[in-house]
Amino acid sequence: MAPEDDNKLPDRVLRIAEVEDMVGMSEATIWRAIQTGQFPPALRLSARCRGWRLSDLLSWLATRPPAQPP
Repeated sequence: MAPEDDNKLPDRVLRIAEVEDMVGMSEATIWRAIQTGQFPPALRLSARCRGWRLSDLLSWLATRPPAQPP
């Protein structure tokens, strides 16, 4: 294991409710953004279960412009 890996948190899979809270978007908006390529695609965990890697979401958030105050 490389020294820089010691500081890295283990990746985990988030379900839709956690993703909604993390990114501040509704489930419908997330699915629309996936269809247009503007959001990381979900992993298929089982026939009816989807999830997102935390690392994928953190990378996506890092590319987003900062929110503008109202």
